[in-house]
Amino acid sequence: MDILQFVDRLNELFRRTQPETELEVERQQAKLPQDKLAKLANISVKTIQQYEQCQKDINQAPVYTLYKLAKVLHCSLEDLIEKVPVVQPGGGK
Repeated sequence: MDILQFVDRLNELFRRTQPETELEVERQQAKLPQDKLAKLANISVKTIQQYEQCQKDINQAPVYTLYKLAKVLHCSLEDLIEKVPVVQPGGGK
């Protein structure tokens, strides 16, 4: 098993123990489907899906993106940040 396979496996195991991202939790509490959040925040549905599926690290998102999401969801920017950073394959975070 090389390092990339190890990281992928570790991410998979982590997602099983923590299946929902902070963004997904906040979105569900606001009772907004992804498409509605995307429209209100002027962010693509694909981007929201990528953040919720940890394909993109929301902790590395532009502040303005976090601001738009937080404004629509009526939460703080900090509420959207993942407490345990997601390690991306290839060594990035």
